[in-house]
Amino acid sequence: MNILGIAGSPRKGGNTDLLLTEALNSAAQKGGKTEKLYLDDLKIRPCRACMVCKSEGVCAVEDDMQTVTEKVKEAEAVIVATPVYWFSCSAQTKAFVDRLFALLAPDYSSQLQGKKGALIAVCAQGDPSVLIGVEKLFADIFAFNGMDYVGKVLCPGLLEQGAVKTNQEALARARDLGKRLC
Repeated sequence: MNILGIAGSPRKGGNTDLLLTEALNSAAQKGGKTEKLYLDDLKIRPCRACMVCKSEGVCAVEDDMQTVTEKVKEAEAVIVATPVYWFSCSAQTKAFVDRLFALLAPDYSSQLQGKKGALIAVCAQGDPSVLIGVEKLFADIFAFNGMDYVGKVLCPGLLEQGAVKTNQEALARARDLGKRLC
């Protein structure tokens, strides 16, 4: 199983990154081939809504997203990990998601059809309802693209960087998510 982790947090070593690492390590222990991409290290411009991808089959915006798109197409499963800022995913994650539009054919059939998808979302706010919008966003994205939504790890109340290291329940859920992807 080829599993791609998409790290949507600008904070390496933060809670989102640590949970994604835990999930990917668990998948690797089950025999999965894993890779992690840090969106903040890449130059991914916003979608221009030019629709060139629908007429020419490729995105007209030339940046690092072409490499990311190829890795997504090669993967059998994708874990998107994002912090939640103001009830939504990070700007890095949103740019990535918007640019996945290029993987839809003119009839809106998807090159992601049949792949597995999973979500890790973290927020500082202790109220779990803050995560509802992001969870719905990715459930809808996975469903629209014909992906199998394998699961999620939603973690409210992680304010301090690295706080998840002491949250054994969250770490266990991340490990379980990695195993289920295999």
